[in-house]
Amino acid sequence: MSNLVKLRIVLTFGAIAGLLPVTLVFIWGALFFLAGALGSLASTGWLAWAIILLPISMSVFCLWTNWKIYAISMATTPEVRYKRLLIAGVVATAL
Repeated sequence: MSNLVKLRIVLTFGAIAGLLPVTLVFIWGALFFLAGALGSLASTGWLAWAIILLPISMSVFCLWTNWKIYAISMATTPEVRYKRLLIAGVVATAL
């Protein structure tokens, strides 16, 4: 096995062990959070919805960035577009 194949195997196990559970927990939590928000904040107005949707949209952006970086690393010929966007996602995820 070449070093590239070994690296890809390690990255795949890392993504499955790290990113997949976080993604599933996020989806589960977001669904229950939105369900609770529908019941309790239905009469408060749009400002409350903005406060609720802001962290969820930030989390979606961070998860998308991490999965995109993983997909780029697994590509036959990695082509990185939008470097600043990916870097911003990594920094937001780290924060």
